[in-house]
Amino acid sequence: MTDPRPFDTSAGQSDFTGEVRAAGDLALLVIPPLRAMIADLVSALRTRPAGVVDVLPAAETVLVILASPAAAESVRKQLRELLTRLDERARVGAGDRRLPGWRPDRGDRPVDAVGGNGLPGEPLLIPVRYDGADLAAVARLLGLTVDEVIALHTGTVW
Repeated sequence: MTDPRPFDTSAGQSDFTGEVRAAGDLALLVIPPLRAMIADLVSALRTRPAGVVDVLPAAETVLVILASPAAAESVRKQLRELLTRLDERARVGAGDRRLPGWRPDRGDRPVDAVGGNGLPGEPLLIPVRYDGADLAAVARLLGLTVDEVIALHTGTVW
């Protein structure tokens, strides 16, 4: 399946206005049309609308944790409306993304770490082990040593 997100469109013109998918019974996965909208989504959701327990941003999506399965449709509707508003504002002014909370240093790139106020915060450190059965194969496919693969992975803020 191909990815419908228009991250590579030169003029930002696309019919894709984002998507809200179920992620189990207690969460919704929001896929915005532009990566730059992630921080704006998180900022808009920081007040925790009715039915929302938590908001977890990632590089290209935002996971919205629900209070109960019964809240799903109401929250889904609110998220669709929010995506539509953000998309309409982004289209005005050919690339002008001065949305609430917009900062020029965000650009159209993933947000590395976001605090509760929707602004970049301290990174979340996750302990990892590099002893998987496929590590040598990954290194070989990339034309790198195992140590180089590990250095590249640990040297990146995700």
